[in-house]
Amino acid sequence: VREEAASDRAWLDQTAWYVGRMTWLMKEWGEICREALPTTTLYNAAGGAGDPPRGTHWADPTRALADSSQLGHRVTNEGGDYAFNYAYTALPGLCCRHYGVPFGNEPWGGDMCGAAVLGRMYNTVTQDAANLFFYFRIILGPATWLAIERAMPYLSGEYRRINRVAVWYPWTHFVLSDEHGFSEKGLRDKFWPQIEELRDIVDFDLVDDHLVRERILDNYDFLIVLQGTTYEQSELERLAAWVESGGVLI
Repeated sequence: VREEAASDRAWLDQTAWYVGRMTWLMKEWGEICREALPTTTLYNAAGGAGDPPRGTHWADPTRALADSSQLGHRVTNEGGDYAFNYAYTALPGLCCRHYGVPFGNEPWGGDMCGAAVLGRMYNTVTQDAANLFFYFRIILGPATWLAIERAMPYLSGEYRRINRVAVWYPWTHFVLSDEHGFSEKGLRDKFWPQIEELRDIVDFDLVDDHLVRERILDNYDFLIVLQGTTYEQSELERLAAWVESGGVLI
């Protein structure tokens, strides 16, 4: 556990190994499924907020699915509140768009009234998702059916997301501080409520260090940093280079 790590570097290295093994396992499982079902549409279901204790660094498993098995990636994070749903699906959604992997949403629970279903469908459309999963009990109510009917015309696949604002997901800081906001220590700690509040002001994408390493910031004019006081040297160098090339850091 974190408290028993020999040093910060030892903990970072152990976490990188752990997350890497989880990514390897998902890649292997994807290849097995694809070999067994070569013509079937398949989605890997992944829960959690993409945080270290759950073995996820969203960009890596998404890239692994794209490279090895051509499976879709479906997150199981959605509840009944749009802002909450956006916070916990924004990063995997961007990763799927970046690597050309079909993206899907699945609810974990919560109050699934008609407005909640409409919010889920809005999130699906505006993140260019290809898959929207419902539990049968959710779609039985008349309010839900009305919401589905209202949203159906927009599920044509014609919408394409265009956005020039990014928000930094501070992976290194979260590994060392456990302030990822989706843990047993505190369900929604600091970062995720900030994400929800910011979404009321402006639309944005969440980017992490792996995506920035692949120059994804070239697609954005603004980068907002909400959390994070510890960085790898390479992360700071890439952020500084982006600012020097004209990017605006907030």
